Amino acid sequence: MMAGTLSPEDCALIISHTGRNKDILRIADLLRENKIPMIVITNSISHLMLIDTLFTLYAIKVDSDPEYFKRIRKIVNSTRP
Repeated sequence: MMAGTLSPEDCALIISHTGRNKDILRIADLLRENKIPMIVITNSISHLMLIDTLFTLYAIKVDSDPEYFKRIRKIVNSTRP
């Protein structure tokens, strides 16, 4: 839905594991037809890194409390073997 509302002054961010999903490809086609710039990330390592980075930047902007980051770090560490 959002792809149909963007203008060439906007930029679409597409994150896909393989880049082969038919829905994602249709969205990319729609964006291309409407001359919407795209940033496309397709790789499990790179898209996870991007999401982590975006989360960190958001967290810094919204909540600069060091305890917040300690809680997040503890949760992340608990998911690792």
